[in-house]
Formats: sequence, structure tokens, C-alpha cells
Amino acid sequence: MHHHKREDGAESSSNGSDLLVAPAPLEPHVALLEQLDEQIDRLARGLPTGTGLIVLSGHGDTRDAVRLGAKRRRANEYSQRASTADDTARPAECTFSEMDLESLRTAVAKARMGIAMFTAR
Repeated sequence: MHHHKREDGAESSSNGSDLLVAPAPLEPHVALLEQLDEQIDRLARGLPTGTGLIVLSGHGDTRDAVRLGAKRRRANEYSQRASTADDTARPAECTFSEMDLESLRTAVAKARMGIAMFTAR
């Protein structure tokens, strides 16, 4: 009744390059989602006639935003500690490019999008 499916595939940044990691598969969470669906269905069926039910999430998937935010912090911390401006010695995990920044902006916008479900009895 209330199954919500997410597209499963890599996302592209505005410049068309594949920067974001493909979303994690839902398979490990199917049982939890089915249980949630059953609980929402039971709640909706138990409502008096003429009652509405609204279910909202606070945010969407934050994993990419968290990962890229941590990468940005590592790069900033490295820059503050580095005694030289020579970026050739900078470890790859301590870099943050313009493409990373664009990916972070996209990931934050995606994380701000929640889900909503409305039903009336």
C-alpha cells in the first residue's frame, strides 16, 4: 500500500561526470521497510472515517553529504597544518576539488529533500 522505491543508479553532477557513488541498495533494509509499511497501514486502517494521516521524514539520504563534508574538513585541516604550499605532497584523502564542492552541494540539496505520504480514511 505505501511502498516507496528509490531509483538505483549513479548520479551525475551538473557537468555530466559521474561523481556521486551509486545509492546503497535497499535489499538489506527490505524487511524493515515492509514492517514500517505494515505499521503505517495498520495505523491508517484504525483511524476514524474522515481522518487524514500525514507521514513526513525530516530529511532524505545524508550519506553522501556526510562523506563529502568529512572529506572537505580533512582537506581544510591538512591545509591549516601544512607548512608548505606544495600540493604535490598532499595525500589524496586530503584533497577537495571544485568537482567535490559541486558534488557536496548536490548531496546537501538531496539530503534536504524528505518524503511525504498523505492518506485519508
